[in-house]
Amino acid sequence: MSLALVSASNAFAAGTQTGTSWLRAQILGSSDLPRFTAQANHITDISDVLPGSGAYFDTLRNGRILSGYGRSFLSYDGVEWVYVDLIEYTNAHIATILQRAWDKRPDVVLDPTGLSVQHKLDEDSYTAQAVVTRGRVTAKVRLTTRLKKSESVIDTAAVDHMLAVTARQQEARIDPSPDVDSSATLGVGSLHFYLLYLILLYAFGGQILVGFVIGVTDKATLEAIWRYITSKPKHLDSEILENRDIRPDVRRHMIRYRLGVVLRALCIALAIGGAYQFGPGIIGSMIILGVAAVGFTSLQLLFARRKASQTSRVTYSRLTLAATIALTSASVAIATFGALFVFLAIMARLAVPPDLTPAGAAHVQLAYLLGGIGLFGVADVPVRVGRRLIIRQARKLLDQDDRPICLLLRSFSEDRRTIRVRRTTGQHLFIERLSLRRREGFEELLAWSLWPCGPVVAVGEPGTRLPPLGAARLYFSDANWQAEVRSMMTEAKHVALILGRGPSLLWEVEQLSNLQLLHKALFILPPVSAREAQLRLTILNSALSLPDGTLQELDNGRLRVLAMSVRSDGRLICWTNRTRTDVAYEAAIEAATTRIHIEEPNPTAATLRKTVSVRSNVERILVRSPTRAAAQRARLRRLLAIAPWAIYLTLSTLTAILVLPAPPPIPFPGNKVGGVMRIGSLAEISNGRYLGVGWSGQTLVSFGQAAPPTAAFTFEGYGHQVVTDGEMAYVEQSSPNAIIGLNESSRGVYSTKWVTDLDSQAWDFAVYRDHIVAALPAQDAVLIINKRSGRVENTLHLPGGPNSISIAGDQVLVGSETNSTIYQLNYALTAIAKAVKIAIAPSRIVELGNQVYVASILDSSVAVYDAQTLELLHTAFVPATNGVVAATGSTIVVGTSERTPRLLYLTSNTLEVTRSEALPEQIVALVSTPDGPLGTFPDSKAVVQFAK
Repeated sequence: MSLALVSASNAFAAGTQTGTSWLRAQILGSSDLPRFTAQANHITDISDVLPGSGAYFDTLRNGRILSGYGRSFLSYDGVEWVYVDLIEYTNAHIATILQRAWDKRPDVVLDPTGLSVQHKLDEDSYTAQAVVTRGRVTAKVRLTTRLKKSESVIDTAAVDHMLAVTARQQEARIDPSPDVDSSATLGVGSLHFYLLYLILLYAFGGQILVGFVIGVTDKATLEAIWRYITSKPKHLDSEILENRDIRPDVRRHMIRYRLGVVLRALCIALAIGGAYQFGPGIIGSMIILGVAAVGFTSLQLLFARRKASQTSRVTYSRLTLAATIALTSASVAIATFGALFVFLAIMARLAVPPDLTPAGAAHVQLAYLLGGIGLFGVADVPVRVGRRLIIRQARKLLDQDDRPICLLLRSFSEDRRTIRVRRTTGQHLFIERLSLRRREGFEELLAWSLWPCGPVVAVGEPGTRLPPLGAARLYFSDANWQAEVRSMMTEAKHVALILGRGPSLLWEVEQLSNLQLLHKALFILPPVSAREAQLRLTILNSALSLPDGTLQELDNGRLRVLAMSVRSDGRLICWTNRTRTDVAYEAAIEAATTRIHIEEPNPTAATLRKTVSVRSNVERILVRSPTRAAAQRARLRRLLAIAPWAIYLTLSTLTAILVLPAPPPIPFPGNKVGGVMRIGSLAEISNGRYLGVGWSGQTLVSFGQAAPPTAAFTFEGYGHQVVTDGEMAYVEQSSPNAIIGLNESSRGVYSTKWVTDLDSQAWDFAVYRDHIVAALPAQDAVLIINKRSGRVENTLHLPGGPNSISIAGDQVLVGSETNSTIYQLNYALTAIAKAVKIAIAPSRIVELGNQVYVASILDSSVAVYDAQTLELLHTAFVPATNGVVAATGSTIVVGTSERTPRLLYLTSNTLEVTRSEALPEQIVALVSTPDGPLGTFPDSKAVVQFAK
């Protein structure tokens, strides 16, 4: 994604020159580097200057980098490379800042001339790189030297000296052009605001999205909507029942809670924004926010410890208080790491590292995002586990809280019941609000709502190691638990019963009736389905000896029963709402406990009929609690049932995250020939049979359309160019320098016929009648060699370092890149017949009919000349041509060295591009065949036959 967050000034000063053409005119050429010839030009992509993608890198690049241009050179002996890149910035200040950044790199040292140089010495090569700046242009000069076979070590001092000379030479050629934009800084303020926007969006948007998903999938909400559509309002009041619609109370609670949410969100947004703007970096800001979160949560705990109504969330001693704060710190640390992961996911969207593809960046972003979500999902686990450990100390709670208890009675199976909870209420600590947990135990909600009336106590399930959050647990033996429960019923201020389907509900109601304590009772219908609610109300209806269907009718209309209590006159008060939500339960319990508190008890009037005689009516719908062993077996069966799916989903997610898809490769626009091999140069033996020099230069390879590659000859040194003539093959070799004449002794196998030693490396050669014409640019000479004996018959002196040779009919043409000259030799090859200065520096010459085609790397051009008169007929600009050219039929084929290399097809007369094909890598060699051009791709180990 590219965002134009910064608009660089395009109002160039009058007369200011800029762009790749301007840089090309300033870059070094072959005339500046004796013993070197140009190999390739390329337009430097600004993403190579500052690698990476995304809005951040786009802003930096588009704001200050204008253009770039590069050129590479190879020495005549083939062991030294020179790479020069010019980078143009908007002003000299930016270029100077980047130069200083280069100078301060730990691996950069100053040479005796004051040049900042970076060195790298390998086993068989040595690389030195320097960066110089003049005006608003920076030049990067790199020299790479390969160890020669005749040497044991590389002369690094000589390489460093040549680097210094080349760098200063390039620095002198740079034109100190005026600044394009005088701004000394890069305005990324809008990008910072965009990043802050994304942080807040992820922080609050994630919470809102989780809440929305939980809301639309909440069964209670969906059922309430359905019943509102399909049901009609009912009048619920009767002589036995009194309905209390608490919807106004719920709305009042929601308004108060939502106002608190808005205020807290503003405070959090201001805290994040302040830390982002003024904090000491991202990590430092997160640490500050984490410490602030721990401090705020600790204040909540200290405040709750002094407030009896909130002791459900706090400890009972200083030691446990310190332990709770420590666990809270652990939860905050987890949340901080989650925030860091989410921030990295955001940064993966804005700033993609250069070694990642867009698809890979998307996977990394997903991995960070899922990691952050997972950490936020478990952020509150330490503090909740700590609270679960602490609530086992119920005796300490009762000793410290002198208020009457609130007894919570329920079936043990209800301990696992959950309800959707909103983070808007005040029951959660700050760290719990950061968690993505949206369902909690129903008992936890009841304990929070009842605690203002007194400490909530429940009987613990025998054998439970870690009770759920909610009421404090008291544990009794099987022999005396009933007596203890009756005792607590008498002492309790309120007795809350969660309506279940077990026989324990009948026994509990019977004990309350026998003890004349029904006025203390608060019957709570948990969030269950409509059918389940009817069954539970049926059991309570029977336990209270009410007429059949009395309570069932309460839950059949648009309103849902939340809680019930018994008035002093014996009537049953029902607290109803449209939905069974956490806020509705909180409002209902608050209203019910307030009524119980202010109403004068009348135990005699509140005592209902005995319920023993009606138990048989509900026996068929009672659910007996399973034994602990049976419950464990059922839980194990559920885990085994979902385990395969959980493993499958986990492995699928990890595979999608960790296995980054590779970008689709660019296919070869032709057919591969001869199988898998790395070929550096090509020559045709006969129709369908070819010779090629292996990329390592050690072997001559014979192959064909249907024949696999076989070794035809092994070189003493490094083979380079190969030329065929009937049964003979001629190969130019370096280390030692020579031209070798090979004779085909058997099909596809060659033996040495003669070897001609050379004083320097031959850069190009061709067969002309009975002779071999070889160009030696290091000696400014052309050798005339007898092709049968290998004897040197003549040496011609050609100024400018001849580097390319072509046979055009009866004409031998020799090109010199350094002085942009084409030499025409006489028929006898004894002298120069003509020397013509041409408009471009020739890198490669090919002939087609009575015309010759010149490819120039230095000038990024291709020109066509008359073969006899060397008159210029046409010129075409071909950006980043690499000098690989071939003529076939009526078409000229040219290779390029762009970021995505291409093969261009040009008309032979006007040099117009008729076709352009993308290549997976740069083409190295190209020859004409009757079936079309044949090219080599060493990195892909392929030789490809292209269409005509």
